[in-house]
Amino acid sequence: MRLKTYILTIVLFIVSGHLFGQVDRKNAKFMDTCSISVTSSEMILNQNPIDSTNQFIVRCNCELPKYRLSMFDRWGTVVLSSNDINDKLEFSNIKKGFYVWVVEVKYPNGKKDSKKGTIKIE
Repeated sequence: MRLKTYILTIVLFIVSGHLFGQVDRKNAKFMDTCSISVTSSEMILNQNPIDSTNQFIVRCNCELPKYRLSMFDRWGTVVLSSNDINDKLEFSNIKKGFYVWVVEVKYPNGKKDSKKGTIKIE
């Protein structure tokens, strides 16, 4: 009788542990460590090359299955877009003014994230 009680207890523990918060080991490394960061100058001079003072950089500490950068003018028209985080962004064809940028990503564990901001092209 005691052996049946132990087996039942172990089975219940395994089932309840899996249903109530156990992390899938395959995706555990992505659960809290994957994140994106955007480094942007407040103003970008469209005639100058992109460097440490004239920059817009998106970084991620893991491989992304989906990435999209979109930059919109004041009417909501996309003036710049990219699906590759490693693209060299070219601002020389963009008119002077204020723009809204949106970075949308999907992490390997399926979680989605986005960052938004504004930038002035001079």
